Amino acid sequence: FSSSMAGEIFALLCNQSVLKHSVSSETYNIASFVSEAEQAMRPDGPGLLGAFAIRAEDLLHDQPPENGLGKLSGMLIGSDVAARRTWLAEEVVILGEPELSELYQIAIEIAGAAAQCVDSAGLTLSGLRSVHQVVVQDEAP
Repeated sequence: FSSSMAGEIFALLCNQSVLKHSVSSETYNIASFVSEAEQAMRPDGPGLLGAFAIRAEDLLHDQPPENGLGKLSGMLIGSDVAARRTWLAEEVVILGEPELSELYQIAIEIAGAAAQCVDSAGLTLSGLRSVHQVVVQDEAP
């Protein structure tokens, strides 16, 4: 099991940094996501050093915010996947919000591994039912 702060870093950059002006979209440009995720996974990739380039490209070339959002997401998720390359020898199971899980699945597949998204809401309910059954059994006379 592993988790990361990629989501929190993403939220901070989107809402409290100069990048907020270049990523103000509800949708991702998937081509921008894929391109940036590929770069983030390269050993010589720019990592987060490339984050300000999103703003610069917006200012110089009036990029749509969905491009910026896709790039920032690809940069963070690609870096996150690259940091876990040793896990990619086995199928990775992803639990989380569906849209985010799909982006992680794309990045993991770019890295050459298999990934499966699991319905986290259904899994949570299943776990709660199991806990309830154990508690009810323990309370039985």
